[in-house]
Amino acid sequence: MIEIDKLLKDRSVDLYDGSADLANDLIPKAKNKATVFIREQLPAPIAGINFAEYSMLLEAADCIASVCMLNDRAIKVLVAMYPSAPKYVLVRLAPRISWFLGFWGLLRRVLKGLVRIEGIAVLPKQSSRRKTYWLVLEQSGTDAHQIPLIPKSLGIQSFLLWLKHEKIRYIVLRFFEELPKLHREAGDLDVLIADEDRPRVLNYLKSISDQVGEDTDDIRVGLHSVSGEPGMIPYYPPPLARAMLSRAITGPANSLVPAPKDALLSMMYHVLYHSKKGYSSGIPSNLSKHTDRHPENDYAGLIMNKASQLDLDVGLTMEDMDNFLAREGWRPKIDTLAKIAETNVWVRDRFFSGSKQRAEGLAVFVLREWVVRANLMEDFILLISSEGFVVLRNKILNKIEKKYVHDHLRGGTWGADSDGNTELWQPSAVLVLVDSECASLPASYAAGFEQFRIRKLKELLRDKFDEQRSSVHSTDNSIESWEYIETCFPDEIKNIKNEITTYSKLSIFVLVKQLLNPKYLKHSLKHSLRGFIIRSFLT
Repeated sequence: MIEIDKLLKDRSVDLYDGSADLANDLIPKAKNKATVFIREQLPAPIAGINFAEYSMLLEAADCIASVCMLNDRAIKVLVAMYPSAPKYVLVRLAPRISWFLGFWGLLRRVLKGLVRIEGIAVLPKQSSRRKTYWLVLEQSGTDAHQIPLIPKSLGIQSFLLWLKHEKIRYIVLRFFEELPKLHREAGDLDVLIADEDRPRVLNYLKSISDQVGEDTDDIRVGLHSVSGEPGMIPYYPPPLARAMLSRAITGPANSLVPAPKDALLSMMYHVLYHSKKGYSSGIPSNLSKHTDRHPENDYAGLIMNKASQLDLDVGLTMEDMDNFLAREGWRPKIDTLAKIAETNVWVRDRFFSGSKQRAEGLAVFVLREWVVRANLMEDFILLISSEGFVVLRNKILNKIEKKYVHDHLRGGTWGADSDGNTELWQPSAVLVLVDSECASLPASYAAGFEQFRIRKLKELLRDKFDEQRSSVHSTDNSIESWEYIETCFPDEIKNIKNEITTYSKLSIFVLVKQLLNPKYLKHSLKHSLRGFIIRSFLT
């Protein structure tokens, strides 16, 4: 057994799907350091415990406390996600239906070595002699996502002075009006920073980490670089992020903050598109009758206030605001939205539910710089053609095109070497393909088969050509492909559409062949199941 006193001592604790009873149990162990999240009406206040309402189980995956406790329905989140920031995750051991889902996701992570089971902790009940039992988990396969902290002993003002002294290019993204105070208790300091300055800031925060305790009084820093983490979607599209930095103005406490219109647009972007926001923002939507009654912040009021000061009409609903951002050039590209939609239900409903765009077997493959330098482009085309795809267009990008494609597609992130060098990962050549087999399928079957064929081709190319680096990136479907074509071949759109129609002749033979393909059936189950679980059980 693990001693729960040592586990929770001097650590912040978030309990999801909790109750007043469990809150009382936490008082002797985590008084003044615990937040209990409840989905129903909040109970009467309990001294030493903070209660908060949450609307979606997905929010548990965003837990940033040192210890995350999953109770009852919150256990289901493990089937598709895992709270990566906490040092420990405690899962209630009790006969609950939610374990039928959560167990399989937990088992997969344990078998892959991503999570280690440390043991069982016991939490005595205050109302009786009974106890509750909790499975204690710790990440192992990869480092936990450690959120940078400013020690309470130094404070925000000291950090801002250091940034100024070191001439760091940054902005405090939002809630900067009361700096050096935070806008609310236990809030974060969200900072956008130039790529070249990120290592210095991280080294500084690491150098003062010995002054950090594991309590809620230290200040969490959301540190977002322009290009983002390798393999992750940047916090904002890089061209927009760089532009915001270039227009930074002086704010409270000698901080640097966004220009007024940038502050409005970046706030709206955050509320609509960032992971697990959307419906949780408290802003009405035409796509849902429910509006979150207890959002994390009064986003609607904040946006209306900023818009009023600029004499701008951004609308009242999320859809109105999305249209406004689109007109301002701030709506993400469709491939970025597709990634966001995995965890943002409003984005999925807005852009991908019941799409009328027919799957046409269209794909765009982007070859990286090292592939072109190695003169492998023709080898790629030969292998692609041998798999039944027709290469409609191909070209090597010039310097200006490379920069434009890099910034406007794939969320602006294309990978990097272990030392951070990105040169050989850059987009360098573009191929437009059509899969004649997919194009000849009925619309109701084409979408799934399209993604299956594109994915298998990409895996084949990577198995053949990848060395130290990934060789190719591709779209996943026709919807994304048309956006890539508009970016890379803007003058060829009409001609490409006409050429694709020549392949759109229905074939029963191809349909039967698809339905009898065990690899396709396995693919459909694997890649449809996660989305189905999130839609059906976690939102």
